Amino acid sequence: MKKLKDILKDVKILEQKGQPGREIGQICFDSRKADAQSVFVALKGTRVNGHDFIPTVLEKGVKAIVCEEAPDEIPADISCITVPDAQ
Repeated sequence: MKKLKDILKDVKILEQKGQPGREIGQICFDSRKADAQSVFVALKGTRVNGHDFIPTVLEKGVKAIVCEEAPDEIPADISCITVPDAQ
């Protein structure tokens, strides 16, 4: 496992909430494959916007999210990293 801060060390971060030292088992772009060990990266696609799936991955137990637009409400135990371009 790697720490979230190590995975994002070369990424430009606009805003960060939560624990940067959180351990991550996998990077996940598909909400159907997300679990409690994942960091979910919300990508804006041409047909689907990953940001729409943030509530779903939170229900699945994801503890870290990387996104371009932070949700209005984030639970206190979730790490949310806002970046200018998630791709």
